[in-house]
Amino acid sequence: MSDKSDIAALEASVKREQRKLKALQDVGAALGSTLDLQELLTLVVDRISEAMEADRSTLYVLEEETNELWSKVAQGERWLEIRLRVGDGLAGTVAQTGRTLNIKDAYQDPRFDADWDRRSGYRTTSTVCVPMKNHHGRIIGVVQCLNKSGGAYFTVEDEALLGALASQAAVSIENSKLFLSMVGKNIELLEAQEKLQQKVRELDVLFEIAQVSASAQELDELLEGVLARTMRAVNAEAASILLADADTGDLRFRAAVGGEPEAIKRLRIKAGQGICGWVAQHQQHQVVNDVDADVRHSRNISEEVGYHPRSVLCVPLRWDDGIGAVELLNKAAG
Repeated sequence: MSDKSDIAALEASVKREQRKLKALQDVGAALGSTLDLQELLTLVVDRISEAMEADRSTLYVLEEETNELWSKVAQGERWLEIRLRVGDGLAGTVAQTGRTLNIKDAYQDPRFDADWDRRSGYRTTSTVCVPMKNHHGRIIGVVQCLNKSGGAYFTVEDEALLGALASQAAVSIENSKLFLSMVGKNIELLEAQEKLQQKVRELDVLFEIAQVSASAQELDELLEGVLARTMRAVNAEAASILLADADTGDLRFRAAVGGEPEAIKRLRIKAGQGICGWVAQHQQHQVVNDVDADVRHSRNISEEVGYHPRSVLCVPLRWDDGIGAVELLNKAAG
């Protein structure tokens, strides 16, 4: 009977070690499967619990800016973020000292914070907690396992195993942080590049307008040259300049580019009429991205010239003895 018992115990031990080895392989696969930090934490904690034969595990990441540890744990169908200051609780103590803690009964340790147990209804007994260190030896987080299965305690061998897992996790977390940092810097560079390109386009347009102003023989030639370049800068489909009559205040389309320019040049609109009339009268710019929904829109003009605006950017003009407006229609590509 003793031999059979010994064989059964040996087989159970072999199976347990095989499960651990499989869990270790799963941890390695999980750590290498993503660079997304939150996804990484979600994937790896269950595998660590399986390898450690623990009821549950938590992987905390150190946030140096706030000197806090943070992690996310499942709470029903939602995720709850846990934050604790370095030095607080068991995990915070490990983050502060860099030393492993292996405790048989958490409630007998004055450093244990039972607040999470009270809120969740969970009962922590045995716990092992190890620091995660990067290749420079700097602490970047903490891994904590709770409640060894079968009511047992975590052993020295368990400490060594969790330490190895923490080292493996530290490499992946550092890679994730480096990846996110590079992505953030690339986004900043792209944004800076786009702003620079926009500024260059604006300067090019201003330079071209200056050239047109210097070379134009007539006012209409000048206005149409300015409109054409302004359209290109803003990426609009059509543009026009309206000038107010000094006596009546009515607006006349003095120049037009795109759309139906010859038809539009024949039109006049009464003072204050339409979006352009409102802008000239009130001397306030307007951006209207849904022209049909604006009560000021003069639909009869659109129908008369056969060109239907979707969006309008209109800015006022003012000089010593007159007013007017510059109108840009329909941002290209919708």
